[in-house]
Amino acid sequence: MEDGTFYNECKDLPGALPMEGLFDMTNLNLSLVEDGIQFSGNMTSVWHGLDPSDRIQMTGSVQYFDRGTWVPTILNMLVYDLCKILYDDKQLWYKSWSSHIVNRREIEKECLMPGTVFILETYTANFRFGSGIYLKPGRYSIRVQNTAYDKFDIKRPNEICYEIRGEFFKV
Repeated sequence: MEDGTFYNECKDLPGALPMEGLFDMTNLNLSLVEDGIQFSGNMTSVWHGLDPSDRIQMTGSVQYFDRGTWVPTILNMLVYDLCKILYDDKQLWYKSWSSHIVNRREIEKECLMPGTVFILETYTANFRFGSGIYLKPGRYSIRVQNTAYDKFDIKRPNEICYEIRGEFFKV
C-alpha cells in the first residue's frame, strides 16, 4: 500500500477505467491492521457495457520501481476467461478475496455483470505469495487489467486497469 491508497489508476493507459469503474466500494470497509488489510461489507459491480455472453480476460503484471521508472519484471499472468475460474481455490486471488464472498452461490453465474453485489465476511488479507524467484527489496506495483470481449471476440471499449502498489520483502 502506498500513500494510504489501496488502488491506483493506470496513468499510462488512456481511456482505461480505474477500480471505481469496476466496483462501487461505498459499502466496503478497508482498514490497514497489523497483519494486513481488513475487509468487511460489500462491493457492487458497476462495469457498464457488459453482456452476459462476454468473456472477461484478466492480465496481471508486476513492475519494480527503479530510479524513478516502473520497470517490468518476469512475473506476468494471463487469465483467458476470468468468470470460469473466479471461485477456483487454486487461483492466486482465492485466499485473499473470492473465498470470503458469502453470497457466492447466488452470484456465481453473474460474474462481474453490473449490479452484482459481492457480500464479504470480515477478514484480514496479508497478500503473501511465493514466486520461486529472487525479488530485490523495494517498491513494486501489481497491475491488473480486465478486458471484456463480446461473443464474436471483439474487444469492448471499456477496459478496467488498476494498480496495487507497495513493498515486497522476503518473509
